[in-house]
Amino acid sequence: MTVENTQTESQASDPFTYLYPYEFALLTTFRKNGLAVPTAMWFAHDQGKLYMVTSATVGKIKRIRNNGHVY
Repeated sequence: MTVENTQTESQASDPFTYLYPYEFALLTTFRKNGLAVPTAMWFAHDQGKLYMVTSATVGKIKRIRNNGHVY
């Protein structure tokens, strides 16, 4: 699926506007060896912020702690 970001001036203050029609986003974290690990995650939004909730012991959180670079 391709999502086209046709951001208007009013949407510029909220960079996540293009995600709002969807329920899931793909969060990509990286292993210590640099290998990308994509994970589908449910999200919610409120006042220009995007929220994702998960357990503190899952692999994606361990990878984020080791390397904060995510897509």
